[in-house]
Amino acid sequence: MGPGEGLIGWFTDLSIRRKLMLIMTLLSWGTLLLAAVAFSIAEYLQEKESLTEQIRTQATIIAFNSRAALAFDDPETARRMLSALEANDNIHGAALYTAEGRLFAKFTRPYQDEDPILTVPTNPLEASISFDRGELTLRQPIRLDETLVGAILINAHLDEFGARTVERTVIILAILLVTLSLTFFLALRMQRLIIRPIESLRAAASAIGQGDFDTPIPVHSQDEIGQLALSFRRMRQDLARERAALEQATRAKSVFLANMSHEIRTPMNAIIGLTELALPHPMEERTRSFLHKIAGSSRALLRILNDILDFSKIEAGKLDLEHAPFTLREVLTHLENLFADQAKEKRITLQLDSPDLYPEPLIGDALRLEQVLSNLIGNALKFTEPGDGRVTLTITPLTTTPEWIELAFSIQDTGVGIDPERRDHLFDAFTQADNSITRRYGGSGLGLAICKRLVEMMEGRIEVKSTLGQGSTFRFTARFTPATPGNASRLRERETGGAIDAREVIARIGGARVLLAEDNPINQLVAIEILNGLCLATEVVENGQLAIEKLHAESFDLVLMDLQMPVMDGYAATRALRAEERFRDLPIVAMTAHAMNGDRALSLAHGLNDHLTKPIDKQALHAALLRWIPPREGIGAGSAEKHPAQPVPASETPTSIPGIDLEAALERLNGKWPLLRRMLIDFAAQHAEAPQQLDRLLADPGASDAAFRYIHTFKGMAGNLGADNLHAVARRIEVAIRDHDHDRLPDALLDFRRELAELLVTIGSLPGTAAVVEDPGITTDPGPDRDALISLVRPLAESIRGNDFQALAQLEQLAGLARRADTAAHFERIGEALDRFAFEEARGELRLLAKHWGIADGEWT
Repeated sequence: MGPGEGLIGWFTDLSIRRKLMLIMTLLSWGTLLLAAVAFSIAEYLQEKESLTEQIRTQATIIAFNSRAALAFDDPETARRMLSALEANDNIHGAALYTAEGRLFAKFTRPYQDEDPILTVPTNPLEASISFDRGELTLRQPIRLDETLVGAILINAHLDEFGARTVERTVIILAILLVTLSLTFFLALRMQRLIIRPIESLRAAASAIGQGDFDTPIPVHSQDEIGQLALSFRRMRQDLARERAALEQATRAKSVFLANMSHEIRTPMNAIIGLTELALPHPMEERTRSFLHKIAGSSRALLRILNDILDFSKIEAGKLDLEHAPFTLREVLTHLENLFADQAKEKRITLQLDSPDLYPEPLIGDALRLEQVLSNLIGNALKFTEPGDGRVTLTITPLTTTPEWIELAFSIQDTGVGIDPERRDHLFDAFTQADNSITRRYGGSGLGLAICKRLVEMMEGRIEVKSTLGQGSTFRFTARFTPATPGNASRLRERETGGAIDAREVIARIGGARVLLAEDNPINQLVAIEILNGLCLATEVVENGQLAIEKLHAESFDLVLMDLQMPVMDGYAATRALRAEERFRDLPIVAMTAHAMNGDRALSLAHGLNDHLTKPIDKQALHAALLRWIPPREGIGAGSAEKHPAQPVPASETPTSIPGIDLEAALERLNGKWPLLRRMLIDFAAQHAEAPQQLDRLLADPGASDAAFRYIHTFKGMAGNLGADNLHAVARRIEVAIRDHDHDRLPDALLDFRRELAELLVTIGSLPGTAAVVEDPGITTDPGPDRDALISLVRPLAESIRGNDFQALAQLEQLAGLARRADTAAHFERIGEALDRFAFEEARGELRLLAKHWGIADGEWT
């Protein structure tokens, strides 16, 4: 690169501010310098011409006056004529020559070191002017009547002329310096007027580039920069429109994916569900093989669909990680259960790190960690040939600080390996190790891309080392937060089942008064049985308003408050109670199906003292009762002696019920199998049509809150009955409704239908319950008395009158209490009318139903 290129490159890299400063300064100073030089030259020439003219004039005068002296050969007169030049300090010598070129007379300064006239010029009679070494020499002929009589020669020095030139140069340089300073100051001021609009545009462009389309773009002038600002405004408007269009396209894509998910999942889940229901029945082995292949293919298709949906969520930035306590023991145990059969079938040794090596709880998203590990382990098993292969998972702690723990997970296999040319693109979306992999092993090419994004969300990175034909090692890191002592203790209690004996509770607080605010009859039964078994005096109310009225009338040691109830929920009731001085210190414990992240903190923020989740954990309930009810000396011990445990004979209690955690359910009911059996029958009678009811609520865009409340209540009942699978599916639906996750909802709803159907079949197989399954929702036992009917019909009528969709839930409660074969049609018509928002029609049908029961209008309207 040459010097010119270097200078141009240096200038190009300067900021606009410095370029303007440099250009304005150089142009101003250069222009002034050129002007000063031109002026100096002009002055020099002018002075030179003036001096020449002055000498010429004096020479002409001397020549004119010396004509006679030359003509009459009078040197003395000629010398006097020349002495007149002494007045001009610039002239230091002069001479007159005759027409023959002979020196006739001369004049010199007395201080002159040498006589400049001693040397006679070669042609003294020729007219000329010359400048040489700071001197001017003038020669001029002298004529008398056109006759040449002689010539005059004058020598003048230019010292004064040079001094004036130097003085003038110094003045010009001083002016240049002052002008340079003024130019720099003015350039600094002027460049700000130009740079400020440009800086504003640069800042606006940077903000727009970061997505802030509302940032102002000022227009400071109507010049080119102002026009540029106006262009920026138009560009911003175009970008805003494009962004809106892209967001609309993204929403349309999400809706499309949700719709496609529903359209694909619905038949696929039906296929899977029906296949699973058919497999237990007797059939030919060939048919059974077909069904197994149908189920496997359907699950594979659902996995691909889940990958696409997960990747879409990650791309849209809508996938968030959960922060909840978990242990690696749980994750590794689940992975072992998940892949043990597949490894055994392919005769591959699957070796996972021992869960006992990592007993400490962590805070993080166990589900997403398990998703990454299962994808990598599944790939390792898939790409390892059957036989003596090996797949190994090792976990290594890397860094531990008080704030976080970094772990490294390594999955090594002895499979086919990966081509080095394909390795760099392995984590790109829709990419496989090579095209033949898809044909041979299947897969969408999204799994590793999703793993990479999830690992990055866990503040880690993933890499792969592989040798073709020898196997691969996938390694990733992830960061987790150490669990607090409270979380750790809760996890240990969950794993070890640390128990508080009921006798200890009775001995300490037996005889205490507890108010239970719970609207669901099944949940009431479960709670009452547990509390009665602890020798606690329990009163029950159906909503928060009744709880407040009850507390105003009577005294209680503790309140167990459901959070979601009609009329007044638990939050509102607690706030109302805390507003009164006498209830400020009353222990109020939430006992609810709200078990999501943040629900406990929300309860405490509303003034509740503690938070228990449904299904009721007896140990957690025991701990909360002991924590908030003061010991009652002299009462508890007697109560424990008067109320010994009365277990049901083992011969009357079944050993197991499919779909029911019988041990946990009986523990909640103090081992009373008849009570649990009655509760199961009631549950089947009241909730056989739960899927249809939920579908109706979800079909109405304005009833999402009602759908959430419905499944929330259902989840609590299923948990209390020990229907763990149904409880888990209901929780999935609850989470999907809360998060507006339309992708996962259809899948969960199909699982909900299947689990409920299996549970109803199980309940129907219990002795004496066949009628429930044959005609679900219709009871043949005598109905309740008039007061009970009126107490349920009245709030239902008020909800219908107010066009409140809560009427559906109230209608279901009324049907669970009083629906018979002779009233089933009325209930159906009321439900259909409410589904169509035909509230007047529903009210008319309710009036007919009331008349059927012999209830007059004035008793319930």
